[in-house]
Amino acid sequence: MSDYDEFKLLVTSIMDNWYGLQAAISHGMGGTPAQTSSSLSRIIEEMTNMCFSADTEKEDLSDTLEDRIDELFSTEFEDGSIDEIAEILWNHRKNFLSGNKESIRSYIASMQKKSCEKTIQRQDVTDNKMDTVEEEFISKNTSTSSGPNYLPAEDSDGWTVPRNNRRRKH
Repeated sequence: MSDYDEFKLLVTSIMDNWYGLQAAISHGMGGTPAQTSSSLSRIIEEMTNMCFSADTEKEDLSDTLEDRIDELFSTEFEDGSIDEIAEILWNHRKNFLSGNKESIRSYIASMQKKSCEKTIQRQDVTDNKMDTVEEEFISKNTSTSSGPNYLPAEDSDGWTVPRNNRRRKH
């Protein structure tokens, strides 16, 4: 793997673990999934290029990142996270330029591990929510009386025909 590709992987890991950016993406602020992916790729590419440029300053990273987030995701972060991301990139850039590539590799590994743990936690939460929803559905729709159990009928076309469960007055 080339130095550029390795550093790009670092930038990708940082962006993937940036909570504010992921929240903006999950709320559709980047447009369609294809637009979001394209925008994120542009930001990653630009940040990587800037970190490889000799005349880049930390403030340049912060300003450019802020501009791209505003331009591509139509949002602004007021939590200071853009400056934090720029600081992280700047520190890794310094390590990289001084030849300390092992710190970058270990950071990428830790970010990927953290990302996997978040995925597992999200899956557990989703599973628990589904179990709760299923239990609620079963308890609401399980008849405890001896009355008839109304199930939706299926039409000849395969469509489900809803039934009116109101009792008719005679």
